[in-house]
Amino acid sequence: MKEIKLMVTPYGESMKYYCIQYKRKGFFTPWLTLVKVHDGAYLTYDQPILYPNFDDAVKHAERLKANPSLIDEHYEEQNKIYREAKQRRDNHIQERNKTKII
Repeated sequence: MKEIKLMVTPYGESMKYYCIQYKRKGFFTPWLTLVKVHDGAYLTYDQPILYPNFDDAVKHAERLKANPSLIDEHYEEQNKIYREAKQRRDNHIQERNKTKII
């Protein structure tokens, strides 16, 4: 990933938490929220990484700004987590839905 812009912003209606948004330099590129995999009742890949403290979010954003490849590494790791969780769920469903006609 080439040079990026980062923004720390309040998240949600309560505004108790902060998230990091980023975009590649360019006029028409959208801001993207840094997200992670959530393996709860539903397997989703759209949960923002939330920081309870503004300063912690800024420190992480500064680390990402200094080394933008960390964002790519983060998403590679999240893709691996997602694939493994999906495989576990698929195996569980397959095991649970076994049938046999005798």
